[in-house]
Amino acid sequence: MVLRFGMPEEVLQGSRLFWVHSITAGTDDLLTTELVAAEHVAITASKGPHAPLIAEHMVLLMLSLTRHIPALIKEQ
Repeated sequence: MVLRFGMPEEVLQGSRLFWVHSITAGTDDLLTTELVAAEHVAITASKGPHAPLIAEHMVLLMLSLTRHIPALIKEQ
């Protein structure tokens, strides 16, 4: 199961659940007491591959603000 935000309660009721993957970096919102207690369920996250892309995106956003790109787009 791939999740973005939160863990639906009905998911934990399924006995065949063995792997939960979060496409976000953090898994804090997924770690319910029931899920942590379930030793047969693996919890993984996509924090490693996205780090360079997020850093590049933040630099792009900072450059666009210093060059007043939002104002230029608004004036088009």
